[in-house]
Amino acid sequence: MMQQPLAIAESATPLGGVMSSFICGDDSTFPQEWGSVDFSPMGFSVKNEQNVVQPVAFAPVMGMKDSHVKAGQVIERKFVVGILPAGWNEVIEYISDQVYKVKDYRKQKEVSLTEAMFNILDLMRNEEYGGWDARLKGFYDIEGDPETAPTVVHAAPLAIIAASVFSEDEEFYLSRSLPTIEYTLSRSGYRWATDLVPSGYNKTLETLRLNPFNSQFNTSYYEGLHRLLGGLNPWLVSIALPGDTLRKTKGYSTQVLSWVQAISAYNLTGDEKWKRFATSTADRYIDLQIYKNSSQPVGLMSFYNTNVYAPWWDLIDLYELTKEEKYLKAAQYGASNTIAGIRSFPTVTEDLQTIHPGNRFDGNTNLWWKGKEKYRLGFPRVANDAQEKQVPEWLVSPVGLGFEQPSTYFLRTKGKQVRPVFMSNWAPHLLRLYQYTRKPIYETYARNGVIGRFTNYPGYYATGYTDITLSPDFPYKGPDVSSIYYHHIPPHLAFTWDYLVSEAIERSNGNINFPFCKQEGFVWFTNRIYGNEKGKIFGDSKAKLWIKKGLIQIDNPTVNYLTAVSDKYFWVILSGESKQEESLTIRLDKVAELVGQGDIVQYTEKGKTAKVNRVGNAVKVSVPGKGFRALAFPLAETRKENRYPVLKNGIKVVDMGEPFGKVFLFRIRSPFGWDSVYGFAETAPAKEKEMSVSVVCNGQSCTVSSYPFEWSFYKLGMDEKAIVKVTVSSKGQIDKTEEIILNSK
Repeated sequence: MMQQPLAIAESATPLGGVMSSFICGDDSTFPQEWGSVDFSPMGFSVKNEQNVVQPVAFAPVMGMKDSHVKAGQVIERKFVVGILPAGWNEVIEYISDQVYKVKDYRKQKEVSLTEAMFNILDLMRNEEYGGWDARLKGFYDIEGDPETAPTVVHAAPLAIIAASVFSEDEEFYLSRSLPTIEYTLSRSGYRWATDLVPSGYNKTLETLRLNPFNSQFNTSYYEGLHRLLGGLNPWLVSIALPGDTLRKTKGYSTQVLSWVQAISAYNLTGDEKWKRFATSTADRYIDLQIYKNSSQPVGLMSFYNTNVYAPWWDLIDLYELTKEEKYLKAAQYGASNTIAGIRSFPTVTEDLQTIHPGNRFDGNTNLWWKGKEKYRLGFPRVANDAQEKQVPEWLVSPVGLGFEQPSTYFLRTKGKQVRPVFMSNWAPHLLRLYQYTRKPIYETYARNGVIGRFTNYPGYYATGYTDITLSPDFPYKGPDVSSIYYHHIPPHLAFTWDYLVSEAIERSNGNINFPFCKQEGFVWFTNRIYGNEKGKIFGDSKAKLWIKKGLIQIDNPTVNYLTAVSDKYFWVILSGESKQEESLTIRLDKVAELVGQGDIVQYTEKGKTAKVNRVGNAVKVSVPGKGFRALAFPLAETRKENRYPVLKNGIKVVDMGEPFGKVFLFRIRSPFGWDSVYGFAETAPAKEKEMSVSVVCNGQSCTVSSYPFEWSFYKLGMDEKAIVKVTVSSKGQIDKTEEIILNSK
């Protein structure tokens, strides 16, 4: 059964309007079953028996278990048939609301979304369970056959970089963010291995050549990198816009849209030509791809949210930039395609249901790869590792989850259940549509995809009624019933972070706003990435997001929270996920010494203020049902902002001749008051040439004797001249030596 069980046909009327007829089941049609390839209570078609376009539903489906009936037995089925003076996109909304009665039903009982994000960050810090390979500077691709070499992937590099910035975590910057920056300055694509991988991305030596000007990382990425590093590395502009042009890149199973890149170019340069390019090109895109769709059928391997319909979410950015309603209208039309791929059945009640009958739950079982080893967490399975129990229907319902592609949703193997996915990267986009339109369907579908879905990274596939993936220690203990894709952990962080900030912005009635950059180019894993650029919280225009585990403690998991700081205030922003008012205590932990003894002021979304009493390091407040509150704690003393000098010239390129080719050197100014030097030779692997590179930089040295020929030197003083001596050798003979100076300005 498809995610939205219905058939719709839209027709033009003689007077230039549209009418849409539809047929579907009702909210009692579908049993409390997850769904499998073996059974569907109803079938659908958009053509009738005469091959004429007409919405069709039929039941039973011949060959299914309920189609076997005895002579004289009566078959009864219920169908809902209708016609509306509206387009198909509006009919989808009508059926969801009025027929299948999809509600905002999710609850957040055990762990707040904020704490879930902290758990994901802790997982990313853990090399063993987070799947990070420090030597390869990336997360393992579990599907990559390592016969020649393991493959790593960066599906959301800006999220990894942002994590060290918004948390002001220097250790995370050194261990994850900086290696990620180095990866994206050198590798040719999101996927990479140290050797040719015939079944993977690196099928040719050309994909193994290292060069920042010839990769999949697009203009939007480098614009985001520049901003997340505090604007301290303007030399990145030459890579983001080589020759003042947009980078020519290809995404992974998604379009790289020139008008989206032009928005980033405009943000980077302020040049109005990029804004004009963005609007004119987006206008054509809307006409040709949003309001029209391909007349050619797509294959079973097509990703639903990138290949079946045109991405619409970036149109919200254009709406915010121009305030032109046509972009918001087109985004709403496009969002109907997203909703059409989100599960709407079976009806969720307040009843209990049994999961893991007979103390068994299989889920996904295929052994994938971790480095060079066949691996799956918690395998081989042990008896009774999935205890039979009763849980509320809402806890484990698939209603609200999207899917990847037809081939992975319907496995077409007897007994296998359908597989929605937990990667709801589209949810914050729907939340933004709700912010601007106030149409409840957008909030409902956004919340149903995120709230109460995970307390840590839950893996990828939802494979049946289970609560195994809901445990905070699931990615450490398993059993892995959902497929833990290590390279999906950063994009899962990305949409979690995006959702938290976007929810606060939406709930604040425009009184909160923060700048963002855009992670995109890898399937539908597109999200706004918030760093620590100055935003606005009510009248405080110097507020920066500053959030990390342990700054504060909140004792009510039904409430999500953000923290921020300015020169005068420490802010706590609260978003309630319960339908009723919730009380909570905010305890100041690591931040206690920064907060002074002045009045604490609480704000409502309408800007009304009230003083709040503090008892020791604790404050008690209440948040309305699905409501908002913000608290401003005065600082004990004015917080001084770190101001570091800009590094204008951070890139040098030297031709070292064959077989090494060009050597690229970068000086990268960090947000933590020091610089690093990173360099590499562009050559692909050439083992027969016995190559090596020796590098000396300000007293530090290293020798690299195998591909990739790269090196890093960390924590140089910002006023320290970097003198880099590079010597390249092949077959035991020195080929060339060059001394390169990377100045501090």
